[in-house]
Amino acid sequence: MYGRVDVVSFREQRVGETMHTFLKRLGGVLIMVLAALVLLSSVGGVFGIWVFKGKADRRSTAVFAPLESGLDTADQALEKVNTRVSNAKDRVSNAQELVGQLDQQPVKPSACGCNRRSIS
Repeated sequence: MYGRVDVVSFREQRVGETMHTFLKRLGGVLIMVLAALVLLSSVGGVFGIWVFKGKADRRSTAVFAPLESGLDTADQALEKVNTRVSNAKDRVSNAQELVGQLDQQPVKPSACGCNRRSIS
């Protein structure tokens, strides 16, 4: 009987080792499959972002091109307005200088006998 117990326990030990080896291999295969899925999803994500970026660039260009054109037109108009305002400031400054000079000059009587500066 003693020999038979050893055989049974040896068989049980061998089945346990076989099951342990099987579980190790199954775990390794599952980890490799999971790693492959993560790699594929990463590559797919990069590809998807690349494709989406191209579409987003085209759409944003289509949306903002008219706005950019309008802003360019407004910028040109603003430059013209600034130029005209600058010219108007120069003219007002010149007119103020002229008025200042006229206030300092004595009034000469005209040939008709009327005073040019008297408007009151």
